[in-house]
Amino acid sequence: MHRAAPPNEMRALPGDVEAALLRALGAYVRAAQPLLLPPAVRPLKGFTPKSLGRRSAELLGLLDDEVQRRHVLEWLAGKAPLPRLEADVLRIAAERSNGWQEALELRSARLADGEPGRRGPDPGPDPNEALERERDKVKRLRTEARRAREETRRTLEGERNRRIELERLVSELEGRLVAAQSEAERRRAEAATAAGDLNRVERQRQRAVERMSRERDAARTELRRHKRESSALKARIGELEAGDEGEGAGRRAARAGSPPGGRADGTKRKPLEVPKGRFDTDPETLVAWLGAPEVHLLVDGYNVTLADGGFGDLPLERQRDRLEQEIAKLVNRTRAAGTIVFDGDRMPPGTAKVRRGRLKVEYSRPSETADDHLIERLKTLPPKPVIVATNDRELQGRAKKLGATVATSTQLLALVRSAGGGGRPGGGGRPGGGGSAGRKVS
Repeated sequence: MHRAAPPNEMRALPGDVEAALLRALGAYVRAAQPLLLPPAVRPLKGFTPKSLGRRSAELLGLLDDEVQRRHVLEWLAGKAPLPRLEADVLRIAAERSNGWQEALELRSARLADGEPGRRGPDPGPDPNEALERERDKVKRLRTEARRAREETRRTLEGERNRRIELERLVSELEGRLVAAQSEAERRRAEAATAAGDLNRVERQRQRAVERMSRERDAARTELRRHKRESSALKARIGELEAGDEGEGAGRRAARAGSPPGGRADGTKRKPLEVPKGRFDTDPETLVAWLGAPEVHLLVDGYNVTLADGGFGDLPLERQRDRLEQEIAKLVNRTRAAGTIVFDGDRMPPGTAKVRRGRLKVEYSRPSETADDHLIERLKTLPPKPVIVATNDRELQGRAKKLGATVATSTQLLALVRSAGGGGRPGGGGRPGGGGSAGRKVS
């Protein structure tokens, strides 16, 4: 007796039926497209029928797969080149209709008298069984057709809904695009108008700044002239009030006996030499001068802060603080002495002198200009090297007569800026604007 098996699982078959089934499956494997076969069965395409007998498990396993059974039935429907008995056995095993296991066993001649090895007459095909198979096949095809129609209907409905949604999104995006283009055009027009207004205001501001700068320079020049005249008049009044013309003449003679830029003993201050191959307005030249022994740096305060590249965009108090900080760092680094002179008429009453390490900050009195104060300060210094930093050509000339070495405000600012950036200015460059035109020593 055969062991019981699930309804759709193939149980043990008579030897002749299994052999016929294996021959039929071998023919199908050799004829089928490789992509239609499972990967484990594809290598069997090149096996001979005799060799396939040893691979019965793989071949019979094809019939456990519903998809493979469908492919086998399609191949049989196409008039497969098989003997009728083998084709019937393969069709029964692939269709698996009711009673298919018994139908396969009926194909064996061994069941005729129940003795193994004895064959009986072939009963031939059963018309009722063939009709039942065809009915099952028709039912299966109808079910598959209904399923395919329903799936197609759902697919079409989904695609139609998706198309409607996409059309709605496209319409919405088109509307937003038109609105965005209109807004962009409006903003471009506003930006163009604003740019025109800004340019016009900037031109007006620039003209006003230039006009104020000219007026400021003219006022400063006039103020210095008046202060010099006032100083001269006050000095004359003091002499007259002294009442002693001879004593006044003696004082003037004593002052005349002290040479400019020196002392009564005849020692005169000499300007520092320009390093060979450099301009006298090169920042590196100023570096070399500041390295001279016992050198003193005199700075025309506001002339430096208001020069190109200075601190003129800051309030006056911040200009002074910034210049004092930078010059203090410079003289401390070079071991030079330093003095900054500012116009005292711009300072609140009672402002005192300030000292920052090696740097002194002084303010001119109301009765004198900062230039006069700087020159008087220069006269009081010993006949050691003195560097006067200013772009004022008149002050440069007065300082040179007293033996001072003249540097420009632009030159000093370039040195300050480069030191503040962590580096030193490159040597050999052309001098900056302002001050003297620059003289190269060879």
